[in-house]
Amino acid sequence: MRALRAGKESYAVIAETLRAFATGRHETEIPIYRMLATPLDVLRARASEIIQGTDCRTIDSAAPRRRHDADGDDFPQSPIEVSRRRQRGSQRASSGMIPPIVGRIVDDRFTIEMRTLSDDDRRVVAEVFRP
Repeated sequence: MRALRAGKESYAVIAETLRAFATGRHETEIPIYRMLATPLDVLRARASEIIQGTDCRTIDSAAPRRRHDADGDDFPQSPIEVSRRRQRGSQRASSGMIPPIVGRIVDDRFTIEMRTLSDDDRRVVAEVFRP
């Protein structure tokens, strides 16, 4: 029965999460809420920074969201071209490896939701999609 009970670590995480909500700090301390609270103008600026110098464009996102946002990037390459660019990017990267880039295919175009990218993720995506 002990294997089914929560441990001290679980209770500590739950307590800290509840404390963040009770003090109104959840949008700054909990990553998913920080992503959801990011203003639209910040998302657009991030998208513009990533697509600068490419043939990509910013589009309205169709993903579920808290309010109506235009926070996606549309990469006009086919999924096969995205794969090729990732391979070339892996060879260019200073570490030698680039982690997988997860997006969606919408109307035969690869899209990435800006809301879900961390600072490190944005640098990797920008490096892969720049010519």
